[in-house]
Amino acid sequence: MKSILWLVLVVVLSFSIASAQEDLQSLVDGAKKEGSLTLYMSMQTGDIQKLVEGFRKSYPFAKVEFIPLLGERLLARIITEANAGRYAADIYRLDLLRVNELLKRNLFARYAPPEAMRYPKEMRDPEGRWSAHALNLEVLGWNTGVLPKELVPRRFHDLLRPELNGKLGLEATGWDWFAAVQEVVGGGEKGKAFVKALAAQKPVLRRGHTLLSQLVAAGEHALGLNVRANGIEGLRLRGAPVEWMMTDPLLIKVQIIGVAAKAPHPNMARLFANFSLSRQGQQILGEVGRSPADPEVVPSLSPRLSFKGRKVFVYRPEWGEKGNELREAFEKLFG
Repeated sequence: MKSILWLVLVVVLSFSIASAQEDLQSLVDGAKKEGSLTLYMSMQTGDIQKLVEGFRKSYPFAKVEFIPLLGERLLARIITEANAGRYAADIYRLDLLRVNELLKRNLFARYAPPEAMRYPKEMRDPEGRWSAHALNLEVLGWNTGVLPKELVPRRFHDLLRPELNGKLGLEATGWDWFAAVQEVVGGGEKGKAFVKALAAQKPVLRRGHTLLSQLVAAGEHALGLNVRANGIEGLRLRGAPVEWMMTDPLLIKVQIIGVAAKAPHPNMARLFANFSLSRQGQQILGEVGRSPADPEVVPSLSPRLSFKGRKVFVYRPEWGEKGNELREAFEKLFG
């Protein structure tokens, strides 16, 4: 009986692999006919170039152009062009909190890249319109020379210890972190009570995650509430007196990638999306200092940045539409 089951499993796996290879070859054939690709990406120019170089090594026939615009500028360009009936982009790559504006306008195609199937379900759209591409891990970071070991937090409620009053730093645009923390400590009235108590600890607002990490390293703050893991780990590796920890669950802000609904080069777009989520594409992100979304890819900066096996909490795309409301609540509470 076991031998029969094993045989069936082998046949199924062989069929799946053959089918996937056939689908990929179909994309390659279609992409060769299309020839070119246009990327709209909220990402640093140098990082995009590295990704494009890797893609062209695998698919040398691809002619790639890209538009690097950060944040709201990219979102505004996409919406302006769509309203004018102009569709130049094949790929959109932007912050998950800005995605709903595009989803409402049906600007994403439904395509679930095979490579994305390895990712946690929280990092894939159930309807196949986007997949996580890179991550910002928001963690607790502290100065080892200023914060006594016995005050190092093990859970969120440890941040309410009286000894930490006035010793905390908080990134000033962290309204999404504020929304996440409310949910992970219980949501509803329990969540509101926690953030109110945290505000009573008088954290000092600092604009910029890099600045916050630097001020923790300098000892100006004993602990940073929402430092970026890449930044604080980089300081630690350079000898700064800092340490950090991932919370449980780990709070993650996601950068997504998806195929444009009216992509002029749909096969090329799907090929690029799948490559970007492959081990090779994700390793390129790790090499340029970003946190890959693939849990199997260890960032080259440090193995400590791997989130494999961790329980995660991904900032929700629908928060983007409540951004002003959440921002006002955050600023009213924390000043």
